[in-house]
Amino acid sequence: MARDKLGKYLNSVHGTGQNSISYNLKDSNDEPEFLQQYRDQDLTTDPKSGADLLDLENSDTGLIGDYLKYIMDNFSPNDFALKGKNYKSSETNRGDPISTPEDTGAEKVFAASNTTGGTELGKYSDSGKFSEDLVDKTAGSDGHGLLKGVIGSFGNTGKALDSSGVVRSRSPTFESEIVQESEGILETYNRFAPTSRVFSEKSKTTKEADADPIIYPQRDLGDYVKGSESESFGYESLLDIAASLMAKSAGWDTQGEKPGTSRDPSKIVPSANPAAYESTQIATGRKIIPPEKLRSKNTYGTPTKSGLGESYREGRGAFLVDNDEEADINSFGTVYTPDNKFDDASSSTIVAAQAIASLVAVSALGSSLMTDVIDALDTETVPLGRGPFLNGVFGNNVDANARAFKHLLLVPTHTRSFSTCVNRGIKILFDNKIKSLESLGNNTGAALNDVGNKASSMITDSPGYWLAVCRGILRNVDEVVEESASAAVGDFSSIENLVRLLGSNKLLAFFKYLASIGDISLSAGMGTSIDNTADGNSYFNVDKLPDGPATRVGKSRSSSGNTATSLAWRGNSVPSVYLLPKEILKATTELGTGGYGTNPAKGMLATSLWDKTYMTLGDGGQGQRIPSDVVERMENMLDSEYCPFYFHDIRTNEIVAFHAFLSTLTDTFSPHYSDMKGYGRMDPVQIYSNTTRNIGLSFIIAATSQEDFDEMWFKINKLVTLVYPQYSRGTKVRSNDNSTFTQPFSQVLKSSPMIRLRVGDVIKGNYSKFNLARTFGIGTDSVSDLKGEASGLAGTGLGALAGKATAALDGLLDDFALDLFLGAYGSPLGLGFMNSDKLGAPANRALRAAASQILVNGFGNPILSQVIGDRLRDPDSVINTAPKSNTLAAVADGLLTGNKGGLFEFGFMKKTIVFLKPTDGKPYKYTDGDDEEEVRFNRPVRGIITNVSTTKIDKKGADNMKATRTTYSVQVNDLGAPTQYYRTGNFHVNHSDLIMDPAFMFNIALLPVLSLGGALDMVMDSVTNEAALAAGVPADTLDISVSDTANFFSSYDNPIVKAFNSSRGRGLAGFIRRLSIKHLDSSTTWETDWNSRAPKFVKVEMGFSPIHDIQPGIDSQGFNRAPVYNVGRSMEYVAGDPYDDNGLASKFKFRNDGRATFKSKKITED
Repeated sequence: MARDKLGKYLNSVHGTGQNSISYNLKDSNDEPEFLQQYRDQDLTTDPKSGADLLDLENSDTGLIGDYLKYIMDNFSPNDFALKGKNYKSSETNRGDPISTPEDTGAEKVFAASNTTGGTELGKYSDSGKFSEDLVDKTAGSDGHGLLKGVIGSFGNTGKALDSSGVVRSRSPTFESEIVQESEGILETYNRFAPTSRVFSEKSKTTKEADADPIIYPQRDLGDYVKGSESESFGYESLLDIAASLMAKSAGWDTQGEKPGTSRDPSKIVPSANPAAYESTQIATGRKIIPPEKLRSKNTYGTPTKSGLGESYREGRGAFLVDNDEEADINSFGTVYTPDNKFDDASSSTIVAAQAIASLVAVSALGSSLMTDVIDALDTETVPLGRGPFLNGVFGNNVDANARAFKHLLLVPTHTRSFSTCVNRGIKILFDNKIKSLESLGNNTGAALNDVGNKASSMITDSPGYWLAVCRGILRNVDEVVEESASAAVGDFSSIENLVRLLGSNKLLAFFKYLASIGDISLSAGMGTSIDNTADGNSYFNVDKLPDGPATRVGKSRSSSGNTATSLAWRGNSVPSVYLLPKEILKATTELGTGGYGTNPAKGMLATSLWDKTYMTLGDGGQGQRIPSDVVERMENMLDSEYCPFYFHDIRTNEIVAFHAFLSTLTDTFSPHYSDMKGYGRMDPVQIYSNTTRNIGLSFIIAATSQEDFDEMWFKINKLVTLVYPQYSRGTKVRSNDNSTFTQPFSQVLKSSPMIRLRVGDVIKGNYSKFNLARTFGIGTDSVSDLKGEASGLAGTGLGALAGKATAALDGLLDDFALDLFLGAYGSPLGLGFMNSDKLGAPANRALRAAASQILVNGFGNPILSQVIGDRLRDPDSVINTAPKSNTLAAVADGLLTGNKGGLFEFGFMKKTIVFLKPTDGKPYKYTDGDDEEEVRFNRPVRGIITNVSTTKIDKKGADNMKATRTTYSVQVNDLGAPTQYYRTGNFHVNHSDLIMDPAFMFNIALLPVLSLGGALDMVMDSVTNEAALAAGVPADTLDISVSDTANFFSSYDNPIVKAFNSSRGRGLAGFIRRLSIKHLDSSTTWETDWNSRAPKFVKVEMGFSPIHDIQPGIDSQGFNRAPVYNVGRSMEYVAGDPYDDNGLASKFKFRNDGRATFKSKKITED
């Protein structure tokens, strides 16, 4: 590259075509001899071009210099270009003057010697302040001895002393010229000099030193001028300037903007009523302090012009000038000074007043925002029930634009407006002493004192915190307003920025927190006013709910325990029943231990077990058992618990129940087969043998108090008896004195410890009278003319008449009604013409295949789909259909899908019996005339639909929803519901809030086709069942019409049924095969009272082998003969219940206990 550049240069200047240069130091004879005439030139002429390479004597020539200029001009542009040619540089001998820049061979220099810049640069070498003859750098004179004779020290004043210890002073006769010159410069140009002024004399105190006038005002930016003594001031004045700046910034000094009119900060006393000062406005976060006030030149303590009171800097230069953009921006100021601290008892009253002022300002601004913007978005809403919900909205539908705004900037509130929730949040946060934004924001001036008097401890205890919070909010509002003003309408990016700015607004953020707090309070308290604190219904406080099975799982404290601190979920709160035989009582009297000594009756009747102990006047003897009707009622009670969990001792009918603190629960089914191998078969034939079922569970038994502890160990002892047998009475013997007694240890095993285990609805028995009847062949051709003796009302004349009527109706139609039912609702594939031999097998198969294209799931009856299926479908659901095709199946899809009206209408109809689901986080709206309430409960309630209406909604941005929302009006007709809701007003709910009653739908739509007698019996039963529930008696005892077949299975006449009933229960029968009680681990605590030194809680593990009442499997017709898991509404009617009322009392008890969970509140905007 270098040769290329050189070649280009030589060719352009000399045209020689060469790319190199050379020089020759030989003589004419080509002898290598240095010529004398070239000794000082070194380089001479390039032989090829004939150009002088370097001629220092002639400045008009020089190839090397021209080449350097060529390179810099063409390949390395530079601000300081060379002239070209060659110049001889200046001599560099010591003491010689430095050449001027323009004499260095450059066309342009950084600073020429005849310019200001050159002059100033020259001062780095010679400041001009010393005498010219003191040191001459160009003359080569030696200055090493100038400082050698200086002798001196510093006294306690800090000033310099001479050799005799006297403070030195400048004089022409001073012995050292260099010292004289140095001190002259310090005296003339510097604030401090060792001969006159020092920073601080050692003998002075700090305060005296601060008062020394050692600071000189400077009038020119960047240029220090010593000034005159009359203008100087000390550091003490700087303290006044700082204090004055803080007083002005805090709004305590409002007298003027000049030093002469400013207040002396030492005489300012902050007032407890800051409303008279700017401090109140500063506390509200407003920019009210002009920049002129916050300049040190205008503060108290700044030197002034004589007699004018103006700053010595008045009219002088300034960092910010009047035409600067930032010069006119006011300051927010500050709220704290040394006399008004953030956290100090002496200033707490002032800070509290400022905090209240700032809170009032926030409230006033927020009230305006609520009224003008947010409340306008709270348009009329439509309840959305349990969903689907609109994007970003929970619970209610709102206008799409308002929804978008709220989604981006606010927080969702459940059932009330955003502003209502904000006001409620203010009440909660400030102890209900501040009622709302509006009530607080309307206070100004002197009314602030009244607010302060009423302010909650939330403000007065932390005034500095609330002042900082509110000022930060107000300052942020100003900043957002200023920044958002630049957003151009129509500019998408600017609108995005505007939304971002508003979203970061601290005022909105503060209100969002308040709204969240208020929303939680309103939801929990169902909107009840917090002013009504004496009312037990003020809040949805679970501990204020009545005790009972429906509330036990949600409560903490109990109102029915032995102590005020009793827990609702204590172990002894769950009902149980234990047997206390007559013989045990008699034994205590015969042994004389009734008062002192062992007495089981004392341990059961005089403790918390008193209400769980069964004893009776009846006969004693072997095999005493608690009556089966007592067991039935106990199981009905336990069925009302949140999760029934108990052990039923079939030997005594005792029931020991626990809270379901389950750790594990497993259920294993193991089928067993025998292998049968055949010749030529690789896989053996499996011959079924049997199936075993094993259940494993572990649970915790815990005591929550001393009383609970005592009962816990009674239960554990009862649990242990379930793995041991029952013994016989023993052998009776007679002694020589003719007395009789039982021979000791003559008792033998009498009964194995068979029990029934109940765990929720997962582990329970599979016996029902219907399943037992199926084992008799009921429903098949092998059964006919069964008879039985009617009992109860069915055995009276009225019952006989009703029985004959239903039998006559059934006999009239006989099997025709069954065939009609199957023909109308059964699969069309089973109709005769679908299976006709006349068509032949191929034609039948083709016909059935074509028919399956338009049937539900390929076989389902479309009539049943319309009668039942479409009732279950939500009318607000969106039907997403596939594109049409030229197939029969596609045509069927078009006919059977879509909500088109008529038969195809989805949802429930008027007069349908349904169940209201428990409220799910949100209350239901209830109306009775003009009164509106919000109602909550946690168990299903039966009702009847009185009206169906639709409302349009704005579903922009929610394509998964229909544009309408269906609302059902439901009137409660449940005897278990509170009286004020029974057959009065209406609950307004959505489809997802309802559960269809299978019994009602079948009885109304299907039963009349299947059995007219059954339909008549159903009508009569509906009356008697309601009467039975109201009276609390078993429904089967009031059954008027009972068929002969049903009478055959009466426990009064049928010994097999009687045998089943003697040991029946809802639990699963079987034996405990393994019982393990873990008494100690790292988390166990023990009781330490006498005879109570045992764990307060234990972990129980057990294995259980069931013995099913009816063996599971399928019957000869292929139907499940005795389902193992009787869980859910479908299985409720498939599996049945072991008791004769078919579980009606248990189901009603569950709903009736739900009364305790009802909470309501009239709808008001509180």
